[in-house]
Amino acid sequence: MHYENSKYKAEIDKVLAIQRETRSKLNSKLDLSKCIIDSPLKLESEKEVTDQETKPQIRVTRILTTNLNNIDTVISNSPNSLWIADYVNSVLVHVQITNTNIQILSKFKMDVYDMAVDANNNIFLSVGGCRPLIFIKDNWLISCIKKLLNKSPWKLCKFDYYLYIGISSPCTSGIHVTSDRKLIIGAIEDGSAFRRRGQKIVTINDMNDEERTCVKKYELDSNNKKLFTVPRRITSTSNGNIWVIDQLDILNRGRVVVLGQAGNIIQIYTGHHDFNNQDRAFRPTDLLTTPLDNIVVTDCNNHTLHILSCDGVFITYVRTDDIGIMWPYSLALSSPDYFYIGCATPKGSPDKAKLYGVAFSGF
Repeated sequence: MHYENSKYKAEIDKVLAIQRETRSKLNSKLDLSKCIIDSPLKLESEKEVTDQETKPQIRVTRILTTNLNNIDTVISNSPNSLWIADYVNSVLVHVQITNTNIQILSKFKMDVYDMAVDANNNIFLSVGGCRPLIFIKDNWLISCIKKLLNKSPWKLCKFDYYLYIGISSPCTSGIHVTSDRKLIIGAIEDGSAFRRRGQKIVTINDMNDEERTCVKKYELDSNNKKLFTVPRRITSTSNGNIWVIDQLDILNRGRVVVLGQAGNIIQIYTGHHDFNNQDRAFRPTDLLTTPLDNIVVTDCNNHTLHILSCDGVFITYVRTDDIGIMWPYSLALSSPDYFYIGCATPKGSPDKAKLYGVAFSGF
């Protein structure tokens, strides 16, 4: 009887041991399942944080007041060195930027339609007229401009940059230098602005070629109609697309035309329905390409920056009046995460134009 009781107890203990082992394994599986269920929620939370970090953001870090009425064009040839043109008053200045003020290094009385700078900090000025482009190295800038202002014959102006525009009497407007040393120029036949007659073209010239060969010309669309009215500003993206602000009238109403390498129109952007309408027309005045290959377009009268993808698809917009920037007119990329916004002033206003330094991310 004692033997049978001992045998029975041993069997009970064995069953209990199996139950404990089974319960332990079951709990382990439940814990693992819980981890698997919880994990996506954690990843989703991390994704939300990442999305928040990459959301387009702009932060003003500098507010500087100039002695100009308008900052029509601005370029940066080093982190704190800017060239600024006030076309209305025929002024070009070279300035040094500090945290609190602007130091004028040089000042010239001349008309400048647009400016560009290449990877070697060489500067290109679009000045209109029968010899519309000037190419100058920093060391020779003052000498070259003095010769120009003294009306010396162009052939004596050693550092002028000549090339064939493709129009008999050209007046250049937009100008841009690509990363692979292509010079893109917008030009119209002199006297043809905002008129149907006359040529209006965008040409691509190869600066690696001593003859500065024109490798591409954009003039007509697939229906043999003019692509442009006045090709005012130009930029490009790494996929080879060319972006042109086409000014349609004297009131600065316009559009952004995106051209493919084959000359086809990829996109035409005419503003955003939230605020661009018949009463508040889209008035693009400048554009730049960010290191992420997106495009920023100023919409001056609506105090807005439009941000588009490299294919011309709308991403978002930023109301600059929400961060204290009124009349944003021109743009200059200074570093991968920093650009300048040059502003205009209302007609007849005694105010001077402001220059804003802006840190940005997410686009």
